[in-house]
Amino acid sequence: MIKKITTITTVILLLASCISCTPIYRTYNNTNKTVNFKNKEEAVDYFSKKYSYNREKIYFINPTETGSFMEYLVSQNTSYFYGITVNDTLKINNSSLKADNSCSGVVSGVINSKDIDYKIEPTKISTFDLKNVQNKAIDLKKGKSVIFIISTKLGKSVNKTIKKLSNQVTELKDSETDYYLICVDYYNN
Repeated sequence: MIKKITTITTVILLLASCISCTPIYRTYNNTNKTVNFKNKEEAVDYFSKKYSYNREKIYFINPTETGSFMEYLVSQNTSYFYGITVNDTLKINNSSLKADNSCSGVVSGVINSKDIDYKIEPTKISTFDLKNVQNKAIDLKKGKSVIFIISTKLGKSVNKTIKKLSNQVTELKDSETDYYLICVDYYNN
């Protein structure tokens, strides 16, 4: 009996070593999951229930601008973190963010930093039509805005990281610093 269990375990380990871990990770973490939401409200319900995101902080790109918005995000080397804007035309240009804007430790360090000597660079994020379910546009003029990109394709781990980082922004208790979540998943109008 013990020999049979050992043989089965050996076969399972051999199979596991021959198969890539990527499909297992994707299944466990729900990455590359495609959800076509019926409307913005359904998307907001999904993210607020699954990740406890603040409903009012979730914004959507106008469907007619989706292609140009996605091209813009790619040109900015965006992962889940777009950056921190200081107003509607400028964002913080930090060398550590440029090197690795997907590292939550780097993003957290910039969010929590009191250093005001960051270099800045132009941003075009405010040229896009970004509105929440109440049809309210993002107001990037009122101070620093930490902007995250959310999607069902990012999976549980990244969405939990975004939740943790957005909580850090809230914990700053700085009336001139806010955060926004831009959903890039498809939805019907």
